[in-house]
Amino acid sequence: MDSETLLPSSSLPTTPRNPFTAPTLSTRGICVRAVTIVLLLAVSLWANYEASKGFNLTVNNASTNTLAGRRFDLMFVSNGKAAKMLLESSYAIEHILYPGNMYVKKPVRHVILELAGEKTTEMVQVKHSYEKEKSGEYLILIKPEILEEENATMAMAAALYRAMAYVWLWDGTTATQTNIVDAMVEYLMVQSGFDSISSKNMNSSVGNLMMKCENLSDGFVARLNNAVHELWSEPMVDETLNLEKLCLKHLQLASI
Repeated sequence: MDSETLLPSSSLPTTPRNPFTAPTLSTRGICVRAVTIVLLLAVSLWANYEASKGFNLTVNNASTNTLAGRRFDLMFVSNGKAAKMLLESSYAIEHILYPGNMYVKKPVRHVILELAGEKTTEMVQVKHSYEKEKSGEYLILIKPEILEEENATMAMAAALYRAMAYVWLWDGTTATQTNIVDAMVEYLMVQSGFDSISSKNMNSSVGNLMMKCENLSDGFVARLNNAVHELWSEPMVDETLNLEKLCLKHLQLASI
């Protein structure tokens, strides 16, 4: 018989594993799990952020080789500030005009914010495509001189609020409807904390007048925007409250 088989075993007896006891994680394992959770949370938040903005956003600089263009890149593009400001203004305007999804929302698919490469007559212009395949696409042109303002950030914010007001408001097809749309823009500017300005045959008090109409009849501006969408007409106005008719007549007179 082999002598080694007669020697007692030197191995220690093993303790049976309790099936109800969870295995102990190492510090490295805990760190890996924590990082994974943080990454998943970040991805989820980013996905929600992308979904919340509701449209594609592009920021262009057509004045790259100018002082204004370089300031635009430094102040608003490289840090994502232009995109953030535009989305904030869009959110504010959208929730005034379409409270609780009560009305048909204007389809906005793609917004292009561009620092103009040539001289423009207005500080901000909004253009939309008439091509069927580009339906819902809007171009916001910012005048390069806006970077020369004493408070360029505030001037940019005002320009973006004004632009997004025109983007989200339904477009009228008659001269009267166009004046009403312009009046609603002035109201939205005042409501957002910016001064109303003279523009397109309107006096500077029209935004305040619209504010009075809204204060007298809550939701007046949202209903008026919806009426423009439904091709506003006198019979439609007759179906509204007498107070709204009175406000609308005042707005028309102020827009002449």
